[in-house]
Amino acid sequence: MADEVLAPKPKRKKQQSKWDRFQDAASAAHAALEVLMEVHQEYKDWYENMPDGLQASEKGERLCTLCDIDIEGALDTAQEALDAEQP
Repeated sequence: MADEVLAPKPKRKKQQSKWDRFQDAASAAHAALEVLMEVHQEYKDWYENMPDGLQASEKGERLCTLCDIDIEGALDTAQEALDAEQP
């Protein structure tokens, strides 16, 4: 058995700290919410430029419901997470 060559143990990948994972997630959420805000504004513009008859239609009502979603509040929350200090 002296002739056996032992393979080196694989190095363990260093795991990100909780704080780094938190910051990465907050950054990704913020970036995604910025894109969502842009699309959300496009839907608002579409709804606001619809004739009154179409705003009262099923499609108009669905657009109105979508426009009522508070994306800006979610973006503010993501920004708070980005601005947080490391514990």
